[in-house]
Amino acid sequence: MHHHLNPNQMDVLRWAVNSPSEPPPPGNWKASAVALQNRGLVTISRKGGQYRATPTEVGRYFCEHGTLPPVPAKVPASRRSKAPSRAAHASEPAQESASVESLPEPAAAALKPTPPEPEQASLEERLGPRPHPAVRSLWKHPGALPEDPEVRERAILAAHELVQAAKEAGLKIEGHTQPRKRSHAYGIYLGELLVTLDAGDSPVRVKIGEVMKRVPHELTAEEQAKKRRNEYFWAPTYDHVGTGVSCFRVYTDKPTGGGTRYAETKSRTLASFVPVIIQAVQRASEAKREREERQRRWQEQRRLEEIARQDLARNRAHYEKWEGSLSMQVDAWKRADEARAFLEALELQHDEPEVRAFVTWARENLAILDPSQTLALPGGDVPKLSHLERRNLGRPRPETWARW
Repeated sequence: MHHHLNPNQMDVLRWAVNSPSEPPPPGNWKASAVALQNRGLVTISRKGGQYRATPTEVGRYFCEHGTLPPVPAKVPASRRSKAPSRAAHASEPAQESASVESLPEPAAAALKPTPPEPEQASLEERLGPRPHPAVRSLWKHPGALPEDPEVRERAILAAHELVQAAKEAGLKIEGHTQPRKRSHAYGIYLGELLVTLDAGDSPVRVKIGEVMKRVPHELTAEEQAKKRRNEYFWAPTYDHVGTGVSCFRVYTDKPTGGGTRYAETKSRTLASFVPVIIQAVQRASEAKREREERQRRWQEQRRLEEIARQDLARNRAHYEKWEGSLSMQVDAWKRADEARAFLEALELQHDEPEVRAFVTWARENLAILDPSQTLALPGGDVPKLSHLERRNLGRPRPETWARW
């Protein structure tokens, strides 16, 4: 086995041995990891959508000593007997085990056979005997997902985990059937409706699909032919093509804004967004309850303000009634005094019987018209509006309607 490594391969080996939890070295470290695997120094796995490089015992020994572990020397052919006895055959396993035990620990571990890794369960086994109808529909018609089988499998498992987490959280789940073909809206694919989750007050729609990217539009054969003939044709500026990355899109009942996209990345699988989506569904119901409570408080405040306005209008009208009665009676009292003085002057200047008869009739009429004698008070209780409040408010303005 060729044991000379370049600097990049040594960096990847040191990272896999000493600090696998930290970010990998810069550059094309995956190609270096493949070269190390070909040399038996690391093993590569892609479980759960994550790329891992695990060092072997030989790789750990090489990283520590800079060379491969020593290999036990072979017995020369001249020393081997041509017809070994049964005792020799019985002693061979003991000699082999002794030779292995005599090696350094990394080398001995490298020479021991490694047990085969257990086979990963199939998608059907991981989904269980009775998956949710929405997950079963996505499994049977995965047209919304990218074409990569591994990406599709991770997306279906993420949808299954989302439904299971929603059940554990006590959410109401409404599944949706997947179409056989993708449904495009205005040329942009936004995924297919998977489930509708409700925490009690605000249903949240969850879509699953593929992340799209915008690329310049390439003319089709028909468009190119029309262009060569100088004919009119319309073509979009951009096209939207798939990126091979699966994603969730969550749509709440926010007053503004669209859905929130949760896309799979190299360091984060689609299933890792399930707790975030469950929290978003619960927050949507809490936000809906808070908005309804604010609306209720606002309506109650408006109701109380309207009651106060009507009370103030009634108090002002009652005050205006008493004030108008006072002004009217003062005017009537002034007119009665003036009439009484006129009758006295009329008696002094004229003594005819006709004049005396008129004066007698007039004084009888003044007894009825004089408010100080008739005592015509306004009805109702004393106004609640004080004189200072009346002065500050002023007189009420009559409502006028605009003319069209």
